[in-house]
Amino acid sequence: MSGHFELADLFQDPEQIMRAQRERMARAEELQRRVREAVGSASSDDDRIAVSYSEANGVQGLSIDPRAMRMGSQDLAEEITRLVNQARDDVQRQISGLVDEAFADGAPDPREIAEQLPAFEQTMDEILRDTEHMGQEITDIMERMRRMTES
Repeated sequence: MSGHFELADLFQDPEQIMRAQRERMARAEELQRRVREAVGSASSDDDRIAVSYSEANGVQGLSIDPRAMRMGSQDLAEEITRLVNQARDDVQRQISGLVDEAFADGAPDPREIAEQLPAFEQTMDEILRDTEHMGQEITDIMERMRRMTES
């Protein structure tokens, strides 16, 4: 499926639309699973402090080598804070990559859809008018048929 949304997409075979929708749902579920499992990590230059972070759990792990305890408390706190932020940035990069990968074949661009909205509304208005007209014609035919059977 292309990334470009066309009004004709609305008039596809219903089974094809359902199949495509099921595929999108499966991809979305897989994306959610992979996002939940994504874990970012960061470690100090000397590898004495390591942090793991997930969107689901926040700080998921913190490892501090006993030698890192020789740092001043303020320096240690700043280093841990920096590493937590790096690990969070790492998981966000991973998630962004997962989203890009999941929609690599193209999700419709919201701007394109917005640009096409007036034409879509006009087409829908025409369809509704035609449907109302056909409904009235069917009602008239049914009324004539009823009268014919009564005579």
